[in-house]
Amino acid sequence: NLMQHTSTYGLDTEFIKVDTLWPKLGVFQINVNGQVFLLDGTTLNLDRFWFQLFQAQQNIFHACGEDIDLIYHYADQKNLKNVFDTQVGLSFLGHGLQVSYQNALKLVLEIDIDKDQTRSDWLARPLTDEQMNYAANDVLYIMRLAEKVKAEAEKAKAEAAKAKSEADKAKAEAEKAKMAGGKK
Repeated sequence: NLMQHTSTYGLDTEFIKVDTLWPKLGVFQINVNGQVFLLDGTTLNLDRFWFQLFQAQQNIFHACGEDIDLIYHYADQKNLKNVFDTQVGLSFLGHGLQVSYQNALKLVLEIDIDKDQTRSDWLARPLTDEQMNYAANDVLYIMRLAEKVKAEAEKAKAEAAKAKSEADKAKAEAEKAKMAGGKK
């Protein structure tokens, strides 16, 4: 089991949420060490898979809200920990609140992908080649995207710490000068 040899996963789901209270899982996509797997959510028993996700060091998504809801429903568990959402990371870096995955890849990695299967029937079998390529692309680049977003965030954090340090130093010097001026 490849998931036992690493504990950081790039994840996405394809589902149908029409006329249902809960989404119906069509495909669960996972990137494990650069290898992409498409899991058939309509036929496979994913109990062991859910267990691995909840034990993961990190689960990487883009715009994970609906994916997390789906995982909680199917896994019958709550509180998936160690989630990194590249969309949220990009938001913190000033790229807007809802950068699409397609736009994020173009912006950060200069990669263009097609998103023409978004409204596809993910419960129909067999999946078309277009659906499988679309689904695979949704996690193929997610790890590289996350690495870049994290690196940019660390750089921004370091720059902010440096600016704060300089501001604190300037404030201390101003207070020192004010006190020195008041002694005359």
